[in-house]
Amino acid sequence: FDGILALLFEDRETSYSFMCICTYLPPENSVWGRNAFMFYNHLLQLVYTFSDVDALCICGDLNSRIGSMSDYNVDLDNVPARIPLDKTKNLHGEALIDFLLDAKMCVLNGRLNSHCDEHTVVNSRGKLVVDYMIVPHDVLNMCKSFEVIYFEKLVEEAKLIQLISERCKIPEHAEIGREHL
Repeated sequence: FDGILALLFEDRETSYSFMCICTYLPPENSVWGRNAFMFYNHLLQLVYTFSDVDALCICGDLNSRIGSMSDYNVDLDNVPARIPLDKTKNLHGEALIDFLLDAKMCVLNGRLNSHCDEHTVVNSRGKLVVDYMIVPHDVLNMCKSFEVIYFEKLVEEAKLIQLISERCKIPEHAEIGREHL
């Protein structure tokens, strides 16, 4: 499905399996925009199809702003609350929340260690959270920390600044994958 790439990893000795689903959903007002509810329905079908994997995560640029909406059922699910940085929500965000509730999954952004949490996009238009790391509720306890790191910092740490030229610029999205299991 356009915008969804699933990778399945399996240990040959133990048969432990892990699936990482990488996603991209164009912004609502983009000429490439699509129906977010259809996108998330396809993603939900994929999650159900591979429900037998030992661990699963979804990550990527979903252009979905969920603001302070709850990503779990407060009355039924035993999930710690998250502290949202971005208080804005959009239609893509509402579709994401519906998906999370149906899939029994939640976002790691703002949930594990708030001192490492950051907006995932910082540009001249503002600060947003549109990139997420998402895990099932039963995998959440295996996640020890989560950190949003800007590409500029990664370039500096890797000493790659000399590779940046006039034709190349550092992305404005952050890397959202320093997750420690």
